Order: sequence, then structure tokens, then C-alpha cells
Amino acid sequence: MRKTKVFIDARCLVRDNPSGITHYVASILSEIDKMYDELGADKTITYYLVVPLRHRWKLGRYHFRNFKIVYIPIPFRGYNFLIRKN
Repeated sequence: MRKTKVFIDARCLVRDNPSGITHYVASILSEIDKMYDELGADKTITYYLVVPLRHRWKLGRYHFRNFKIVYIPIPFRGYNFLIRKN
């Protein structure tokens, strides 16, 4: 069976000034995290949260257990540029 990787752009979760979208994304990810535990999770799916390296510590406030973290070693400005180019 094939493994599926789901990458989630989690930049909004590590911003200094959380907005409505931050709370919305955090609540969706919290529910996915709970479902992963409760349903025994389909181990063929791996979820990754992608954040800039300098802001990785800010994800700790959400207490996610079932997400792997991918750190991008560039600042927000460079990350935004790369996202817009593709």
C-alpha cells in the first residue's frame, strides 16, 4: 500500500498577531489531531506542518501530537516569495 504525505502551510499559526484565519486553521488541525487518535488513524497518511525555522517554537502552544514538522530555513518574506512563484 502506498503512503500519502499531506503538507499543510502552517505559517498563519506562528504569526505574532493571530487573526481569525489563525483560529480557524488551529481548530481544524486540532480536530484532525483528535480524529487521528480516536480513529486509530490510517497509518498510510502522514501529516506535515510547514513553518519557517525561526518561528518553530510557536507551534508548541497548540500541543499537536500527530503532526510532523517541516522547517523551512528562510524568513517569512522569502517563503512568501517562493509560494507566489509556483
